[in-house]
Amino acid sequence: MGKLIDRIFNLTLCKHMPALSGKAKVGKWYEVETPGAICADGSKWHGFLKVGKENKVVVLLFGGGVSMDEHTAARGYSAVQEDGAYSDTFSQGMYAMANCTGLFGLGSNNKKNPFRDWSVIVIPYANGDFHAGCGEVEYTALNGEKRILYHHGYTNFHLMMKEALKQIDADSMDSVLVTGGSAGGFGSAILADAAFEYFPKAKNLAVAVDAGLMVSNKWKEAALHRWHSPKEICDRLVSDDITVDSLIALYKKRGKSVRIMFDCAVRDAALTTVQAYLDGHDRKPLKEDGDAFQRILKNSVDRMQEEIPNVGIYLFEKITDEKTALMQHTILFVPMAFQKFSGGVNPVQWVHDCMFGTVRNCGLELLEKKY
Repeated sequence: MGKLIDRIFNLTLCKHMPALSGKAKVGKWYEVETPGAICADGSKWHGFLKVGKENKVVVLLFGGGVSMDEHTAARGYSAVQEDGAYSDTFSQGMYAMANCTGLFGLGSNNKKNPFRDWSVIVIPYANGDFHAGCGEVEYTALNGEKRILYHHGYTNFHLMMKEALKQIDADSMDSVLVTGGSAGGFGSAILADAAFEYFPKAKNLAVAVDAGLMVSNKWKEAALHRWHSPKEICDRLVSDDITVDSLIALYKKRGKSVRIMFDCAVRDAALTTVQAYLDGHDRKPLKEDGDAFQRILKNSVDRMQEEIPNVGIYLFEKITDEKTALMQHTILFVPMAFQKFSGGVNPVQWVHDCMFGTVRNCGLELLEKKY
């Protein structure tokens, strides 16, 4: 399966992305070599870049599952036919490529997209560590072999940022948005502060977490002993909610200088599936699992609203399974990103509005809805 994905990737999307050599042309997408960056399996990793017309930049982190224990480590996407736990090779970056070629969502050239003329730094995901790792862990593969999983997401992020800033004048940027969906949503919460450090003169700072929420008592253990995340990341983790812990820490450090946003379907199918695993259920998710995720989401939203003044929340419903009432996973980086789901505004425009002063909370009533 992994080889087939690689072949499709190389013959389609990758074919249209030139390697960056010399000075980047404004408005054109490039594949950016990042010496030293590797995927979970040790293979080569790289990022993507578009230099925009405006003095504004999006740092865009992509998703693809998570590895937080021995069981998930052995089940990278390339190791199983389906239902893998995380992206372990760069081939799964095809979704990042689709976004980069101007097809989908917040990173696209869509005329409805208020970010279309911004520079975009894309951080693909192939390390299973929410972009937070800088170490290795040994695991037992499904065939019984001992292997090394390279949790280098944090390292890759910094390597790519340094390469991107050879093309983008960091001091001229006045606005910075850090965002991502799924694992990239978790990553955006975790790495927002680190990303802002690269743009010391920017006045408008914002983070938008798209569908990055699960609770578990495994997060700090994974960050410490599997991902080998930096101390400043591990120290933030004081509860079972890695996303909200990270966002609260960001607010405590930067205060009102940063706009903090969070969006999610109230019964996100993918997050519910993994949450069921974290809760000890080795099965496909049931309606009751969606109910449980909805309660988790309510608790997390309540905590954000209590601890982060003026936080922006966008909740929506887009049912993908009528039996369980489970819903669309992520919304900022898919074709439906410009549909008005909640509050009379589409989610991409909501992010832009929140970033520049009009913070809106949309769809909060859905937290109490019975399905």
